[in-house]
Amino acid sequence: MIHAVSQPAFTDYPEYRTDNVVDLAIPPRRTRARVVALDHFNVVVADLDRSEAFYRDMLSLESCAPPCPLSRDTARWIYDDGDRPILHLNSRDAPRVAGRDDWSGDTGAVHHIALRCEGHDDICARLDRAGHGYQTNLIDSIGLRQIFVRDPDGVLLELNFFDE
Repeated sequence: MIHAVSQPAFTDYPEYRTDNVVDLAIPPRRTRARVVALDHFNVVVADLDRSEAFYRDMLSLESCAPPCPLSRDTARWIYDDGDRPILHLNSRDAPRVAGRDDWSGDTGAVHHIALRCEGHDDICARLDRAGHGYQTNLIDSIGLRQIFVRDPDGVLLELNFFDE
């Protein structure tokens, strides 16, 4: 539910002003400085080959060597169905850049990564064959089936399947 918030009159966006009430359902004017999409998530892994195999075999994601100067020996980029490198896997001994020296594994407040998927039953069957534990959930009201599974390094994945 969107709530209207009373605020003092403002002149920056007069087209959104109606008697000092701002309708939060109307987006503010677009600027060049904004987030346009989630680009990728990065996971530091204990075993690159094992993690790469999990994402390939369980979720049908393709991997590729990272761009130079990175090396396939210490990093893998995992691509979605749209050829976007949505997951970067790094070994614990990967070169560090931009002050990222702490790879302790504590994710703080990050709880899980959600991925939009297809093929719910197929992924369940793959996980079953591999003996990999998971939980399922159904939210009928929005036509959503979910699988919750941990990758080999303990990252919780929420796999979302709409209208399947």
